[in-house]
Amino acid sequence: MEASKKITDEQDLAARADSAHLHALIHGQDTRNLAQSLEQVSHHTGALKRMISPLSLMEPVGAGQEHHDIEQKNQSKVGSFAGALASALINHMLMFGMCCSYGMIIFSEQRNAAHRALGVKMCLAASFIGGGLMSVFSGIPVAIGGTDLNPAVFYGDWVITISDDLTRQLGLEDSASYTDSSGRLLKKEDPTKYFCRGDHLLAYPQECESYHAQLRATIIFSVAFSTLLLAIVWTVLGKLKLTRYVSYMPYSISEAFLACVGYKVFYYALKFCDFDPRQFFTAAFIGIALYFCKALHIGNPTIMMPLGLLLPLAIFWGIVAGTNQTPATVRDAGWLFPEVQNEPFYLVWVDSLGSLSNINFSAWVTTLPNLAVFMVVSTMDCVLKLHATESKLPLKVSTDSEAFIFGLFNYLLACCGAATGYMQLKFNVISYGVMRNAHDRRAGMIYAVRQPQQDAAV
Repeated sequence: MEASKKITDEQDLAARADSAHLHALIHGQDTRNLAQSLEQVSHHTGALKRMISPLSLMEPVGAGQEHHDIEQKNQSKVGSFAGALASALINHMLMFGMCCSYGMIIFSEQRNAAHRALGVKMCLAASFIGGGLMSVFSGIPVAIGGTDLNPAVFYGDWVITISDDLTRQLGLEDSASYTDSSGRLLKKEDPTKYFCRGDHLLAYPQECESYHAQLRATIIFSVAFSTLLLAIVWTVLGKLKLTRYVSYMPYSISEAFLACVGYKVFYYALKFCDFDPRQFFTAAFIGIALYFCKALHIGNPTIMMPLGLLLPLAIFWGIVAGTNQTPATVRDAGWLFPEVQNEPFYLVWVDSLGSLSNINFSAWVTTLPNLAVFMVVSTMDCVLKLHATESKLPLKVSTDSEAFIFGLFNYLLACCGAATGYMQLKFNVISYGVMRNAHDRRAGMIYAVRQPQQDAAV
């Protein structure tokens, strides 16, 4: 019995030893090494899936402590040049398209269509000068600078106000009674379509010439003066550290301003589409889809943004080619904007400082009530974007120093007759989403250098 019990005890000890060895295999160093290997494989697989899948869901920008910790570790690292180049090209395509739209908004009426190149140049100058300086001196390394929709809408209102006053002063109010060879004004057409054209131009040749000269000089002065005023306000706010008080503006008031601007944008969109549902609904579908892709961070922005911009163009021109149409016939059908003739950049100074007598100050005074609102809205827009930067990007931002820097930039923009320029948060987020690096300045530099090249093509 004792021998048998001894054998049983020895077997039990051997079984426990085997169990302990098995436990060590399961929970020991070998398993930890295996777990680390699997984690590395999973990480690389996930990265590969994000690269090859444009529909993969991106992490929320700027969210999560882990995200900030990773960014702090990578703060001193320089991202890839390919990422910076892709970011610059995407933001350049977006900003150039917006500057063209802003030029159309500034000179929206048919009577002023000849000056749309001037409006585009004003906005591109803000992108080139402001964007270039921000990419070097701003405390937000991924800052993309340029003008915004809010100033463009106000400039458009000023142009209409000045035009109406000049029309009254020069006695050109009866342009609606003149028509071209078609002989009929449709309801959807701009009532100023035949202003200083055809028979109206033949009836008032000197007045029409004076109208256009005074309009250019006065609007250049108006834009430059408003940019100078904002430069003064922003440098004072930054120097005295007063930007935090802008955030105390009631949310309802700021939303009311933005809603008013949104209404005007909606109106201009309908107007530029000639109130044609085929054009408007097509544009709305593409624009809304692209907006949600950006707002919800759907897909890799390196793929989704160019795809959203270029794919509709490829489809459109494919249909044009497939139906044996030409650009001229498509333009005549209203699917393309009227051709805009290029203008030398120096005309901004020639047509303003070079012809001071053409600046109509009595017409400019009529824009002063609108100018006060412009100052408030633009300052709110600039400062609130700075305040929102930390919630969108893994950066610490000094709103006072940034407002001061933006003010200094705008002194130079005012001297160039350019539109107001400041940081564009939506472009910053796109730049960071493409590069995955909030400390690489090269994207902003390349973006700014591209603007004058496109300026020459306008």
